[in-house]
Amino acid sequence: MTGLLRLFFYAKGVGFYLPNPFFVAKMLLYIAHRDALDHADDVLHPLAPRLAESGELPPTLEIATARRLIHVRSRCSP
Repeated sequence: MTGLLRLFFYAKGVGFYLPNPFFVAKMLLYIAHRDALDHADDVLHPLAPRLAESGELPPTLEIATARRLIHVRSRCSP
């Protein structure tokens, strides 16, 4: 967020930051990280209602996917 504010409103502006490959790489990593978190939420949210309604556990593959995403999310999130 701060990087985008610097880009458009403060500091040296678009002409300074956009040609900088480190700034572009940092913004791309931020976007990829947010996309991964959104995907994790899409996978995790459907599991809870199904368990609450029927008491039945999801298939093993879904549990493994959810665990992997939780692990990734806990390592990447501040």
